[in-house]
Amino acid sequence: MKKIFICAGGTGGHIFPSLCIAQNMRRYNKSLQVIFLGTKRGLEKKILPDEGFAVEFVRARGWDRQLNSRLLLTIMDNVFGFFQTLYCFLKHRPVALLAMGSYVSLLGAMWARVFRVPIYLHEQNVYPGLANRIIAKWAKLIFLSTEESKEFFKNVPTDKMVVIGNPIREEVASWKGLVDEARAKLRLDPHKKTLLIMGGSLGSQIINRVFWEILPHFSPQEFQIIHITGAEDFQRGREKTKEFGFNYLVFDFFSNPGILMAASDLVVARAGASTVFELFYFGLPSVLIPFAQAADGHQLMNARWLAAKQKAIVLEEEELSGMKLKEAIDQLLRDNLSLQREERRLIPDAGEKITRIVIEDLQRRKGFDTLFAS
Repeated sequence: MKKIFICAGGTGGHIFPSLCIAQNMRRYNKSLQVIFLGTKRGLEKKILPDEGFAVEFVRARGWDRQLNSRLLLTIMDNVFGFFQTLYCFLKHRPVALLAMGSYVSLLGAMWARVFRVPIYLHEQNVYPGLANRIIAKWAKLIFLSTEESKEFFKNVPTDKMVVIGNPIREEVASWKGLVDEARAKLRLDPHKKTLLIMGGSLGSQIINRVFWEILPHFSPQEFQIIHITGAEDFQRGREKTKEFGFNYLVFDFFSNPGILMAASDLVVARAGASTVFELFYFGLPSVLIPFAQAADGHQLMNARWLAAKQKAIVLEEEELSGMKLKEAIDQLLRDNLSLQREERRLIPDAGEKITRIVIEDLQRRKGFDTLFAS
């Protein structure tokens, strides 16, 4: 059985699009085994094995790009991970590597280049991360989520770049348009406005704190809340459900945001690539609060991209306050059109298209012709 490596790790923004592609590959070609490269510190440790995929864990850490006390630890982890990744290549002999960004992708791509294993790259964000900008020079094909990303891949031939969108998992996409069904399954009132508060796959304490400041200003007779708090604020969130008379659902983590978005009228969220594309797909108005420490400000660029496409208000973290968040929510609520879901022609088949293109390209390479080809 031939094997393909997918490098993805850390947050859901890398993991869930790669999982979508892996699921398509498993359906598309039964003779191709997908193996993930990731770290034990990320969500991949739980999510990917639960989905039935093999994961090889290596030590890797993102570069802080500043001289500080963590630099030595970063160097040690990545050097150790560099040789762990070599072991993975010799053990599994992959015929291709799909890099989804992050520090793990760079380690994998280095050895793929040494062993002449074809590299394919997907960039989820509008502004590509440093790892992907490096890997792009070696990649056979570069899949982009947005047309705007092309300008950031300098000295890369345009015929290597394919604008294809960000993969949305079938279990997420299948909830589109099922408002009544989603609210019934979640035991929500079909007649109340539903606010979804989510700080990315790991939650956001600053979003939680600011939202709880303004929670008393919402009437339980008019509103109901869905809140993904993250693990650290989960217990406090449960206490809030008792403190206020809301229909208030609290989760520390939720693997399928599709049902939550289907049930919601308005979303307060970070601006990771997966979140932004899911909001775009569901046509939901939103208040976006980009993570200020995201590398190269990529969440801010994602948020501005969405705000140019549909109703979204961008609040930068540095200016965030309870008053500004309440004003932004009120502004969207005052607009009679804001709570009408916008119809999207976006078809969530990016994962299927990437799968087909990669496998067909490999087949054109005379049967996966690499140093590892049998």
